[in-house]
Amino acid sequence: MPELPEVETITKGLNLKFSGKTCTKIVFHRKDLRYPIPQQTIRSCCLETPILSFKRRAKYILMETQKGSIVFHLGMTGSIHQEVSSVPLRPHTHAVFSFYENKQKKVYLHYVDPRRFGLISAIKGAVTGKEKYFQDLGLEPLEHKNLGKKLMQLGAHKKQAIKKFIMDSKIIVGVGNIYASESLYEARVHPETPAGNLKNKHFIAIGLAIQKILRKAIKDGGTTLKDYVNTDGKPGYFKQKLKVYDREQQPCLTCKQKIVRLVQGGRSTFFCPYCQKEKK
Repeated sequence: MPELPEVETITKGLNLKFSGKTCTKIVFHRKDLRYPIPQQTIRSCCLETPILSFKRRAKYILMETQKGSIVFHLGMTGSIHQEVSSVPLRPHTHAVFSFYENKQKKVYLHYVDPRRFGLISAIKGAVTGKEKYFQDLGLEPLEHKNLGKKLMQLGAHKKQAIKKFIMDSKIIVGVGNIYASESLYEARVHPETPAGNLKNKHFIAIGLAIQKILRKAIKDGGTTLKDYVNTDGKPGYFKQKLKVYDREQQPCLTCKQKIVRLVQGGRSTFFCPYCQKEKK
């Protein structure tokens, strides 16, 4: 599933290639994804008006115009591609947006999603943050200087395991399974430790680690394990820098003890039991 670094990478790519261009046509190849696609509303917000910018909120991508915003979510397997043809080049292409590159040449944005857990929708007028997509979202991890302090305030009395806590999008957005494991390793915190058992210094370390890991992943274009590619069709390269995720029984890069895998909430967690001792 694309997480914050992957969605941020895609958003930057879309800004670079499509901001300022005018959408002239939209073709939908199905009526729904996770939810019905409001085709008429999307066209009224988007057609024949310049794209002002692309922005990310959590794992949503907003294509902004003066009339409103088109909202994209990539779900489990979604991707957005720049193409030179309106003809779907990949299976499961569900929408094609046409733009003029110049007076003679067009460029196309293809939305692809094999498992159809993604979303294409629209918001008329200005985005307030109170829309159903955004109203329950938590902290943006890269927008807070004192992220650890804010996490401490939210988690001080919680019995929830710290890994589940930082993966809760109502607490903090964009910290998916890969980045949660990597951040807790960086902070030297055991993933099963109850959030309420941690001290201020641990939350500070976790906040700094989350920001460090996410920024590194964005710099490397995200993490490709299976499906993820950016708008140019290229994979992310942060996989080569993963220190614990998907490294079960391999030696810890710090202490050489074996990395352990456990399951939390149906998701695989990877950690070093020597470097990340549980805080009782």
